[in-house]
Amino acid sequence: MEAEYIGRGWSVFTEDGKRIGDVVEVHPHYLLVSRGLLMVRDIYVPRYAVATVEDNKVVLAITDDRLRKIGWNSPPPPPPEPIDSPTPRLVPSYEGEEDEEVYAAPGFDEAGDAAYEPYGAVDYNVETDVSPYGTSELDDYQDLGITLGPFLEVETDTHIWLHRIGAQQADVPPIVLVHGWGLDSRVWDYLTLELPRDYFLVTFDARGYNRSAGPWSGYDVATASHDLRVLLRTLDLENAVLVGLDLGAAAALHYALDGGRRAGQLILIAPTVAWDEENTAVATVVEGWQQSVRHDRPALAAQVVGTLAPNLSPESQAWLRDSLLSAAVHALDQGLQTLRSPEIPYRPQDVALPTTIVAGTSDPLADLERVRALAEAIPGARLIALEGAGHLSMLTDPAGLCRVIRQAIAETGEGGGKDLGQGPEPDNETSPD
Repeated sequence: MEAEYIGRGWSVFTEDGKRIGDVVEVHPHYLLVSRGLLMVRDIYVPRYAVATVEDNKVVLAITDDRLRKIGWNSPPPPPPEPIDSPTPRLVPSYEGEEDEEVYAAPGFDEAGDAAYEPYGAVDYNVETDVSPYGTSELDDYQDLGITLGPFLEVETDTHIWLHRIGAQQADVPPIVLVHGWGLDSRVWDYLTLELPRDYFLVTFDARGYNRSAGPWSGYDVATASHDLRVLLRTLDLENAVLVGLDLGAAAALHYALDGGRRAGQLILIAPTVAWDEENTAVATVVEGWQQSVRHDRPALAAQVVGTLAPNLSPESQAWLRDSLLSAAVHALDQGLQTLRSPEIPYRPQDVALPTTIVAGTSDPLADLERVRALAEAIPGARLIALEGAGHLSMLTDPAGLCRVIRQAIAETGEGGGKDLGQGPEPDNETSPD
């Protein structure tokens, strides 16, 4: 059956069998495909990308992985008009140097003949270049995931569990809470009792933890930053306040330095970031944990909780141990190496977002002097040192941490003058010059 006979409602599949949606509009040179409940936006499929059509089914000459990297979020340009000339007709090139290679319109080779190349004749860098198809957004289709209920697909066959609380408001930034190593989204529970009164809140289990999928790899900072990027793009969050704990703070910082455009502010809690050398304080603490994770997981859970939360009630400590025992063992194992030296290949001096760093003076992981050096490196960053606090201020002093978050948002002018909450403001903060 010819591609010209494609009809509305027909199902569309990728070359590797992934169903991407249904045809909702049929145009002379492209199809408008709706992703329905599973996808958040429609895509414009050029006719040249159609491989076969049969039994109300359209199969594309493109894999699902490649489809995610193409900017088909706007109608493709029409093919060149036919001309009555034996001379081949080249499509003029877009802006560039005179000696650059001339690019042909999608579906035509440099001689002007039909090539039916699925991706056109231009291979451009989606991170930096302007696409000939009309898209130049960094956080656009390439970062779009698929949502199914509370799950978000961040990579093929890798889903993370997320929880959305509260209502989005046009004049109030959303808050995204990113947990750290060994824990999951439950560590933010006490903050979710208060902050959703005024803010739209998103928490999630990182890959390998609790309800999320646990692939074999992907427990480095760059991949955590990628998952965060997909989350922000798929939920269409703008000007988000990223609140991260240890490795979650490293992921948020990496996202901001890696060109992410959907964050408006960073709040880094007990960051364990290494941009120049290994964090020796962390290395000393986790050295024994690396042995326990391979031979005695219950002992590991007890060691970690005893180190990070020695003053919590026995019931709360048991709750935290369950978080460690709910994680994939390889996620804990590989994550420990990342925790020991979570390198970010960027300079903290290049952070252009308002940044607040929260650290406890008694934190065994986030050495205060190292955290202070990070705060001094980030332009305009404010360091709040909590006297006597440990690693998990969201559990030991959730009300105080909520005040810090509210104050940070209000001081950027994005919080609409919200009340900072009851209780005194932190009196032990410093602002590095």
